[in-house]
Formats: sequence, C-alpha cells, structure tokens
Amino acid sequence: MTVAARLGLVSRRLHTAVTSGSDAMSHRATGMAGDLRKIADHFLVVDNRSALAARRIDPDAPILSGVSPVSGMRYTFHPDQVRSLPILGRDNKIVGVHFPLKLRDSKKPMTFTRYALDTMNGFYRQTVRGGRSARRPKWMYKGNVPTPWSGKAKDLIFARAHGNADSYYVQIAKKIPFTDRSWWVPVRIDGANYGLLLAANRHFKEAVRGAPTADLIQMSCGVAGGRAAPESAVAMQSYGIGLDVHATERVHIYLADDIDKGPGLIRQAGSSVSGHGTEVEVDSRGDAVSSPWQIYEASRQAPPVD
Repeated sequence: MTVAARLGLVSRRLHTAVTSGSDAMSHRATGMAGDLRKIADHFLVVDNRSALAARRIDPDAPILSGVSPVSGMRYTFHPDQVRSLPILGRDNKIVGVHFPLKLRDSKKPMTFTRYALDTMNGFYRQTVRGGRSARRPKWMYKGNVPTPWSGKAKDLIFARAHGNADSYYVQIAKKIPFTDRSWWVPVRIDGANYGLLLAANRHFKEAVRGAPTADLIQMSCGVAGGRAAPESAVAMQSYGIGLDVHATERVHIYLADDIDKGPGLIRQAGSSVSGHGTEVEVDSRGDAVSSPWQIYEASRQAPPVD
C-alpha cells in the first residue's frame, strides 16, 4: 500500500472516530438535559401569575413556615402564596380546597358528582393492598361501610393534600430575584401550619360560609396516624372555624368517573369524583380490624369565620 493510500485510510478512520464520538457526546448531553428538565419540572414550575398574587398578600394573614423536602431549607410564607384549587359540588358550589403538589396532581378543580356527595355522607369504600409491589399496590375492595359521620352531618367540606403521620405537603410561590416571575417550591408543613392555612385559604373560607355547621373530611393519607391531623384540627378550630374534623390513619383514595379498575390518585385531567375510601387493616379472616377514621371535635363556642 502506498503512503498516500495509508494516509487516506488513516484520515477516514479518524473522521469516523470523531463523528461517532461527537454523536455519542451529543446523545448523552441531550439525555442529561432532558433528565435535568424532568427534575426541575418536578420541583420548580415558573409562573408569572403567582408572582402577581404574592404581591397582593393580606397583611393580617398568618405567617406560616415549612421545610423543603428536597434541600431541607426552611421557608416562611403567607397563605396567599400557597397553590390551591377549589373542590366543587352541586351547581359548581365550592365545597372545599385542594392543594396540588406533584406533576400528576390535578391542574383543574376537583368536582364531585351529585351521587358522590350523597354517598360520601353515608358510606366509604374499604380497600386492602394486593399485588406484589408495595409501591404500586393493586387495591382490592372489601365493601361499603357506614362512615363515622353517617347521619350526623348535613353537609361536608373537604380538604385534599398529600400527607403522612406528621406532615402535609403543599407548593408555595417564591419570587425569582430581579424578575417579575416566580416558581412553585414544594414545602412540608406540620399540622399546626396546615390548620392555619385552611383557616386563611379563600376557597376553604367560602366553603365554610356556605356550610358553617358542616363536618370537614381531610382527604389526606395517614395524617391521623400521628400528630398531623390533631394539630391541624386544633389550629383551625382556634382560628375560629368550629368544624369537626375527620381524618384517616391509613392511605386515602378516591374514585373518579374515568377510572374503571378501582381507586386512583389525583389525575391531571381534573376528573369528577364519584366516591372515596381508605385502606383498612384486616385480620386472618379478611375482616376489618377497626375503623381507620379519627374524629377531632370542635368547641361549640368557636366564633364564626369572617
């Protein structure tokens, strides 16, 4: 092989190597950028409207505090900075408030069907975990069971937030420095802060004005299994909203009209809610051991909400 031929072969191989390396780096960079965008979208959602809302803060509103579940950073904020949506009942009447947190959460108001509001005052659906995966269980029905508030409350008000035994989770609007924009930051708050948040939230207050003698159903997972629910009830009631509060010690679920395989979590499509239930503990025969619902009664001397 001549020198020229060898140089040509080396040149082609170098070209192929450079091209392949460039394509690989481009693919990795694109994939990394996509992963970073997914991570950022999970924690931060830029929104110009939230910055405008943050400027109109009620000076008499309570100052709340919480901790980022990601970084551990502590935040202080006002109730108007918390992302919330109304829960609607008959004739689009507000019957509660929903605090979205995750990407899969509804971006529209939750709406109860007429049937759901009637049945939720009468019974709830008992469910148990099935399947092999603890993180993605297949829920199985145990049947309809009368609610603890059955026949007691003429009206119901609802509050929906992700939670656990010690905390609730919400999103707050934090202004981006030197801009007119803000981002939504997930924050973990304790029961006392959640109770004050409910008492100051405009959707919740409108629901209470429409049904001042109602019972409050907390559509949150496990908050009655620790201090979260009782602290929230005391804080809300001390703020002047005298509602009895019901919460579950275990997973809370609800049924939507577009789900035909059992209970589901919050959907982005804003599905109509047709019922609800909670996980129950069962004995060796498969019977429920006890009701997972707890009630936190209010003092009847509590002043009406403003």
